[in-house]
Amino acid sequence: MITSKKSQMLWPPLTIGLLVGILVFFFLGSDELYSLPEYVVGTRAQHVLLQEAYAQKEYTYTDLIGKYSSWQALFDLGANGGVYDPRSHPCGQVQNEIVLWNRASPARPCFPTKEMLVKNYSPYVQKAMNTYLLRHYLGEALQDNYRISLIEKENNTHIIGIALKPMYYTFPPPSASKADLGKGSFSFSPPTVTSHPNIPDGKIITALYALKLDFHTQLPYSFDQFVVVGQKANETLQTCALEEVRSCVERKKTEFTTPDQTWEVQIFANDIYTFKVTDHLSNPYFEKEPVYAFALHIPPSQPTP
Repeated sequence: MITSKKSQMLWPPLTIGLLVGILVFFFLGSDELYSLPEYVVGTRAQHVLLQEAYAQKEYTYTDLIGKYSSWQALFDLGANGGVYDPRSHPCGQVQNEIVLWNRASPARPCFPTKEMLVKNYSPYVQKAMNTYLLRHYLGEALQDNYRISLIEKENNTHIIGIALKPMYYTFPPPSASKADLGKGSFSFSPPTVTSHPNIPDGKIITALYALKLDFHTQLPYSFDQFVVVGQKANETLQTCALEEVRSCVERKKTEFTTPDQTWEVQIFANDIYTFKVTDHLSNPYFEKEPVYAFALHIPPSQPTP
């Protein structure tokens, strides 16, 4: 009984000492991060998942630049009168800027057809894609890497871009070997993006992805709208060639202007009239609208008073 009482008297001091030791450890211990092996359980798997997510989101970005490119191509096509290379246009240009849609002498009509517009639109899409991809990948993008197809359906144009070659995403190993267990932070190294596979000698990579960045976007536009502008321009030519040209052109400009479309015209020189037709077609990407720029050669049928 005496021994039992003594042992009971010793427990409280031991317990108190243990608690004091724990408190001293926590308050006076090192604040540095715990050092861990570079690949602890689950670290590599987490990196692979993050890398895959990083690579896969490029599909979303490519679809987005496809949307931007589809509108930019429409702006460029309209600004160049429906042709891709104005220098080779059979009716010529005005000051190397505005395409002529006809020549009076010798008589030559060059009004845009739907087949011509569809053919010339595709390289403008490719050109815009080149610009956006170069900007995104800082010079590493593949140039002229898409086969562009157009499908018209219910007054909309579907643009499909099939990538001819893939982009390569080379992911390095984790950039740090320490983790803050308290805050749960994680180190992630972004990939190196190239147009060809490149694995540096003597370096370990965590993952290498090759992605063909196809895209499909829809443009709320039909090229019939562009053809109608050409038909109205031809009507202006045929009508005003038989009247006093300036007043006739002004009358046609007023006649063709509607809430959905605005016509502007001015005399250039040598019986050349330049036109700017604006389609009031809004879009969520640019603060501008499609504008068709072209010129008509309309000599007077009689001397202008």
